Amino acid sequence: MAVQVVLLFVNRHQRPALKSFLMQKLQTLRPSLRPQRMLLCTWLTEIQLEQLNRCSQHTVVTKYLEAAAAAGEADSEFGNVAQEPSPDKSTEQGLEEFQNFLQVYQQDLDPTTTFKLISSHGRMKDFLFFATLLGDHVRVIKYHMERKDWQSALVCLCQQDDPELVYQHSPTLMRHEPVLAVDAWMQMKMLDPRRLIPALMRYNVRLNPSNNRQHQAIRYLQHSVTEFGNDDPVIHNYLLSLYCDVEETEHRLLQFLRGEPKHYDLKHALRLCSRQDKIEATIQVYNYMGLYEEAVDLSLEWGNLQLAQLNADAAGQSGSHQECLGKRDGADSYLERNKSEIEDSNTRRKKLWLRIAEHVFANCQPSQKQEEGEMADKLPTAEPSWSQDQLPDEHQELSQGETCSEAGVITDIRSAIKFVRQCELVMVEDILPFFPDSTLIDNFKEEICDSLEQFNTSIQMLQREMDEATRSAESIQNDIRDLRNLSLIHI
Repeated sequence: MAVQVVLLFVNRHQRPALKSFLMQKLQTLRPSLRPQRMLLCTWLTEIQLEQLNRCSQHTVVTKYLEAAAAAGEADSEFGNVAQEPSPDKSTEQGLEEFQNFLQVYQQDLDPTTTFKLISSHGRMKDFLFFATLLGDHVRVIKYHMERKDWQSALVCLCQQDDPELVYQHSPTLMRHEPVLAVDAWMQMKMLDPRRLIPALMRYNVRLNPSNNRQHQAIRYLQHSVTEFGNDDPVIHNYLLSLYCDVEETEHRLLQFLRGEPKHYDLKHALRLCSRQDKIEATIQVYNYMGLYEEAVDLSLEWGNLQLAQLNADAAGQSGSHQECLGKRDGADSYLERNKSEIEDSNTRRKKLWLRIAEHVFANCQPSQKQEEGEMADKLPTAEPSWSQDQLPDEHQELSQGETCSEAGVITDIRSAIKFVRQCELVMVEDILPFFPDSTLIDNFKEEICDSLEQFNTSIQMLQREMDEATRSAESIQNDIRDLRNLSLIHI
């Protein structure tokens, strides 16, 4: 009976009546009859899509007639169209009814078949509605990406929890909306930054909006390191390479290099900094690698005496971190080993300070009085080119009475001597070979006197030690002699 009724409606093209009949039949079917319910829902979907398309076509014709009527070209053949209900209103009612149908019967519809039906009718907004209803983020994101609606695609990516979708579409999004893409990534802690490196490598800062010139790749990687605590060496090395290649100044690069703990590769950092002529960063990496000689040489070549001094002093402190070994190995072995390490560190430190001294005296020029052969009671006071604020606290005494060039190179003999003598291991006799031939002895008379006094003190100490040793030897000899003369009387 139901089949005959359906055929009657179909043959007479009574689509509204057929839809009402099928809806009533669908409501009477039990949920367990899934195949029958799916068949009826699919048929009802096809009927409603056809009605929506007919309403849309009717709307287009109506708008054409209204435009033609306004121009005085209305055709009497279509005059009755204007007498029907408003097509826009009927379209809205039909669309609302169809969306309600999809919401109520979404469990009875086959997704693949329904998507094909909707797309075959060109109803892409309904396609998007049904995909959103089912939570099919793959289709929704693909829909937005194909229409270059990058912002909607990013919103949908943020609403789902599958990182693979983010990795798949990130290269395209970074080319078109880098700022918004990075904003979205920074909200997704589950992402693996290593998987986003291909997208970051395609990024160019010229793709940014005109009012935002911040490098988005650096922004995201820095956020991953500082906020998410990422310790992947690959990420740290890539961020380091971006700092070297992109940043014009070394401030952020140095700040990154000095961070703790260090997860980047020091050899890789040294190669990058050297290739990009990041001098101060290269010196810093040399310091971390324990290559103090290279750090001092590069500092002197760059004309930075303060950096050279800091690295030379660091060479003398490089063994201090081993102090904790004494608790484990015993105090005696620790003291013996620590004494040897201190001697080696002092030797290394003195060697580097002598390099600095050679460089300093090589740049010294004799004063005008020295050239004329005149003797002066004291050096005239000159205004230093380094301000007190620019000098470290332990070196501010150099700012009084010294002559320096604008590049920080000491050009006065007396000031050079005072600078080098900051290292207590360097004696006057060690730096005498570096003095220019025309140097007057008055320039370092006080230092010579101090050195002689130190030698005199050392000689006196040695003399006292020798006297004490002599007395000890005599006392031992007397004890031996007394023991030989000792006799025992047995009763």
